Amino acid sequence: MTRALLAGLVVALGASLARAESASDSSAFRAAEALPPPPATSLEQAYAAASRLVAARRHTESLPYFRRMIELLPEDDWSLRHDYANALQGASMEGRTVLGLAVRSTRSSFESIELMRRAMAELERAQRLARSPRAAATVHLARARQLGAWGLPWNALSEARAAAAADGSWAQAALARRRWTRRISGPDFSPAPDADRGASAAGAARPSAPGSRDRGSARGSLRQRALLGAIAVVLLLGGARAVLILVRSPRPAAIPRARPAADRAAGMSLAEAATEAARLFRADRAYESLPFYRRVAPEIPPARLDFGLEFATALQLASHQASIRSEARVRLMLECLDELARTERAARRPRDRARVIVARAFFLRVWGFPMDAVAELHRAVATDPSYPDLSVTARLMERTLRDPTLPLDTHAGPGLSY
Repeated sequence: MTRALLAGLVVALGASLARAESASDSSAFRAAEALPPPPATSLEQAYAAASRLVAARRHTESLPYFRRMIELLPEDDWSLRHDYANALQGASMEGRTVLGLAVRSTRSSFESIELMRRAMAELERAQRLARSPRAAATVHLARARQLGAWGLPWNALSEARAAAAADGSWAQAALARRRWTRRISGPDFSPAPDADRGASAAGAARPSAPGSRDRGSARGSLRQRALLGAIAVVLLLGGARAVLILVRSPRPAAIPRARPAADRAAGMSLAEAATEAARLFRADRAYESLPFYRRVAPEIPPARLDFGLEFATALQLASHQASIRSEARVRLMLECLDELARTERAARRPRDRARVIVARAFFLRVWGFPMDAVAELHRAVATDPSYPDLSVTARLMERTLRDPTLPLDTHAGPGLSY
């Protein structure tokens, strides 16, 4: 009986997941960056295009039209800057579907952060241009909404209070202040927007007239309750069995805690640390090899080009490991760039310097900075014009920038190595 119920549950879950995957696969892929509008676009045409794209939640594609309106407007206007900031915020959180997976439209977290920073800068400019209390309160409310969407509820409350103080007669500002105050002071407070309203509020928002449920809906509710009861029985039986197994099985002996890799590296000689770093690097365990590379790096002459490139490559590979958080990833990227800069300064021959510059270009491309990567490739060509296949690779990468509908990682260079 238990196995039959469990099998039915697995089949039902599999069918629902398959339906969800097929529905998400039907979404069209949209490029993270939009092409600029034609140079002859008028102010009215740019306004109409921006309004249409924002209404369709295609915020990223609307950004060039907002910039076109800013160029054409005779004098700076706070409302245009306010709308541009809202479009930037929408672009920073815009999503798309790739191979059935929901991902951000931006190609990296750095692009999302840059869009957020630009949205805040546009709101600051709109704040300076606002001439009336209602305009100033509108900008404060927009900033409160954006900060709340980014997971900063306390800052959102501060902005909502500033909006209410800027225009005391505006009921919407006072309502926003009360909502943020209630959200933060409530017992079910969560930093996520609208996460503290609970299921009861969602149910209360859908009133139904008495007697509106027919016999079919009653049967559906009965089936749902029966399914939930079956799931509860399966979970109870499985939990009871797990408890019995834990009680009856002998406890394993305590495993001694392993020493951190940094402590192990500090106690090694130079040769031992270098051997361990090379072993882990070649076993695709780049992140674990970093303490040993750091132990060796101070004692290696900067002119050792092979060591500098290998250490930088280990840092770059470690920055892409799934278990690394964003802050640690940024630190590893900066450390990688510092190591490349140190190696480039110590390189004496133009070919050696060009090899370091090419490595930096490909690392920047992998991290989602294609324009910086192209600039580095051109700098490598200027450093060593005889470097094989370098000009061709630079032109190929430039072509990917001119065609934003193509994924960046589908355009590999012609076998260029560093």
